[in-house]
Amino acid sequence: MNRDIESHPEIRLKSRRPVWLEGLQQEVVPTRQRWTEEWSTSDVVNHSLVVDPSIAPPGFDLRRRLWSTLNHFWTGQRRCAANLVCWNQASDPSCSCGASPQTMLHIVNDCPDIPRRSVSLAPGR
Repeated sequence: MNRDIESHPEIRLKSRRPVWLEGLQQEVVPTRQRWTEEWSTSDVVNHSLVVDPSIAPPGFDLRRRLWSTLNHFWTGQRRCAANLVCWNQASDPSCSCGASPQTMLHIVNDCPDIPRRSVSLAPGR
């Protein structure tokens, strides 16, 4: 076994990719650097929301359910009539209040059918 580590055995099958050839075939790039480069060159819908993917955004330490809900609103990708039409799950993008289309922005800011609760952010309340 020690001999195989120092002088690698001959490749018997072309379909096999031995571990010792992986480093020779491609340059090893640190994962974080590769991830950042791929993110900066990608073309996704809300690309501007994340400047550096290696830095956790504010609120990342929240409970998962709350973080997920806020993230859905932030990116506009929660279940709403406009998205359901895009996902071929519905045919009408209109809101129950009559506005068209029902987007996440409409639900958060303008929809009269959504009850509004006042939330105090002051400590101790």
